Amino acid sequence: MSNLITKRKISIFWLPLAATWLMMAFEGPFLAAIIARLAEPKFNLAANFYLLNPNQRARHKMTEKWEM
Repeated sequence: MSNLITKRKISIFWLPLAATWLMMAFEGPFLAAIIARLAEPKFNLAANFYLLNPNQRARHKMTEKWEM
């Protein structure tokens, strides 16, 4: 057995990482398309964005403190 590293071995090694990246890239638009077809899409899409983006929640909590 050879210890030679080939482009094929590297590609096979990184294939799961590339597949995961592609799944994550399509996850947001796919979920948004499904949620947009549910009842009250405007409210549900806003809630989905708020729940899936922790930075938005942190900003919202900071502005709540400033507004009080």
